[in-house]
Amino acid sequence: MRKVIKVLLIILCCSSCHSGGMLRPADYVKFLDNKDNQFVSKQVFGDKEYSIQLATAEYMVAHELEANDSSALYAQRLKELKGFVFFLIKMGTTAESRKQQGGNRVSEQQLKVDDMVAYYDQQAIMDISLVSGGKELKPSTYVFENNYELSPYNTIVVGFEAGELNQDITLNFNDRYTQIPAIRASYSKEQLSSLPKLNINN
Repeated sequence: MRKVIKVLLIILCCSSCHSGGMLRPADYVKFLDNKDNQFVSKQVFGDKEYSIQLATAEYMVAHELEANDSSALYAQRLKELKGFVFFLIKMGTTAESRKQQGGNRVSEQQLKVDDMVAYYDQQAIMDISLVSGGKELKPSTYVFENNYELSPYNTIVVGFEAGELNQDITLNFNDRYTQIPAIRASYSKEQLSSLPKLNINN
C-alpha cells in the first residue's frame, strides 16, 4: 500500500511540472516561449504572419534579470510589475513569401519604412486592447522594436494593468498599416491558472 501511495505522489509531482509548479527563471522563459504550451498564437493572413505571446510579469522580470541571481532584486521587480500582463506581438511575412520575393521584398519595405515606423511607433497603441472580464482595457505601456531587416519580424511589446489573471482574456489588434482588422489571441482562465510560479530562491 505504501508503495502505491509513493508512486501516486511521484506521478502527481511530475504532472505539476507541466501544469503550475515552480520553475527557475530560465526555465520559466522557455516554458512560455514553447509553442506546445499554447501561450504563443501564430496567425497567418495571406503573406502576413503574426505571432502573439503571453508574457506575464514573471516572464518579463526573468528576461530582464537573466544574468542576475539576486532573489531580493527579483522580488523587488515582481512587486513593481504586480498586476501587469504583457504581450509580445511579432509581425512579418511568411517564409514562403520571403523566399518568393527575395531582394524585391527588402527594396519594397525600404520604400515604405517611414510609414511603417510612424504607424507602429506612434499610432498602433490606439488599435490594441485587452478584454478581461467583459471590460476593455487600453495599454499602460507600449514599445515598438524595429528589426532593421536583421530578422524576419518586428516586435511590439504591449502591457496592461489587468490585475489578477483569474478570468478569460483576449488581446485584440486592428492593424491599420496592413489593413488586417481581426488579429486576436485568447487565453482561458483555466490556461492562466495552469501557469507555473517563478522560483526566485537561490
